[in-house]
Amino acid sequence: MPLVIVSGMTLTGRLLAPLLGGSGLNLMQTVGMSLQLLFPMSLAVAAYAHWRQEQRSKARLHARRLQAARVEQELRSASLLALQARVDPQQLFDGLQRIAALAEQDPVAADAQLAEMIAMLREMSNLDWQGQP
Repeated sequence: MPLVIVSGMTLTGRLLAPLLGGSGLNLMQTVGMSLQLLFPMSLAVAAYAHWRQEQRSKARLHARRLQAARVEQELRSASLLALQARVDPQQLFDGLQRIAALAEQDPVAADAQLAEMIAMLREMSNLDWQGQP
């Protein structure tokens, strides 16, 4: 295997020697010239490979964050739908109408009923946002 590498460097050096102004170079000079050219190229290839891997990692991280945001948004939507399913708008409207009618006859009782309704709605809302049934 080392013979193949040295042969390749010798061939590379001999092919590039006329272009770089050298002719009649011995084996060590040819190998040295090849190493001088191959080292920066291999360093550049390694740097590019590292950069490419970093870009792929960043893309995967970004995709995972987007997926997590989508899941969180779906969870919030489901929680809101669950809350809406528990509170029928017509029943809420009827309850508020009864409290308004009671407010004319007995304002203290109407206040108590309104406070109870607010507490019930808050409790339902808290349970829903905490992810509890």
